[in-house]
Amino acid sequence: MFPGLAEAFAELNSEHVNVDGTPIVSDIKVEGVKSREELAREKQSASEDDQSSGGGGLGGLFGGLAKKLAEKKAAGGDQQADSPRTTVMTVHNEVLTIGTSVAPEEVAVPAGFRQKN
Repeated sequence: MFPGLAEAFAELNSEHVNVDGTPIVSDIKVEGVKSREELAREKQSASEDDQSSGGGGLGGLFGGLAKKLAEKKAAGGDQQADSPRTTVMTVHNEVLTIGTSVAPEEVAVPAGFRQKN
């Protein structure tokens, strides 16, 4: 789905052994970055859209409304509209408690368990 994601997680797991201690809070942010070709293609597409008129009729009306809404959204503080980066996934992991005692039923051998030789 996302090129290089499997390799990135494999590298993350291999580097995890270099961590000294136990992480209490960790944040992982995976971003997709557009290539230069994709950015150029988007700019070209946007300039072509600006040059073409909406035409008449209902199609032109809805096209004009959609364009105004997109401009309003971009002007309303959406600073990542022109960003080449897109957040794919964010993982936040936090250890809330660490217990030093374990209840016997949590580590007991299940009823009916048979060990294979």
